[in-house]
Amino acid sequence: MRTIIAIFALSLIIGGCSQQGDLPRLEPLARGLSEAMQPAYADFKLEIHAIDKGNRVTLHCVLRNTSIAETAIDVDASTLPWRNADMFGIDAVAANGKLVHRYTPPVETARISGLPTPLTIAAGKSIEGEMELAATPNTGLPRNEDLLLLWSSSIHRMHSDEYYVLSGVTFLKATS
Repeated sequence: MRTIIAIFALSLIIGGCSQQGDLPRLEPLARGLSEAMQPAYADFKLEIHAIDKGNRVTLHCVLRNTSIAETAIDVDASTLPWRNADMFGIDAVAANGKLVHRYTPPVETARISGLPTPLTIAAGKSIEGEMELAATPNTGLPRNEDLLLLWSSSIHRMHSDEYYVLSGVTFLKATS
């Protein structure tokens, strides 16, 4: 996560975002950082958009198979981010560069879960899901200022011990 924060700070210093008043426009910055964090030859791309629903925030997730081999990929559906909101890591950074929340990984404990659920995602296709921000291990995020949510998650690849590690940045607009 330190690398992500360093990229964010560097982009502000270099002037990678335009100014509107005294604050940087964070939404385009979030898109650019998220794109830069994706490996060039990743099999998956995860996009997350925050949807403000009054007293709660929903994170809308779109997972797309971007395999350059253009093949279907089998994953364990029980490891999708929106099915594991309690394990979804998020750091939050304010427009002024202040870190307002740091994700602390849970202590390694045995987790009770069902059997792996195979899911095939065809080349070029996507699946979607939603999770409540409140269901993630993020408490007390200020809503009176714009935030960048720097997130990471992993999805288990079926029939192997491999995981796809996904990360990105999502803009969360302040409430009025």
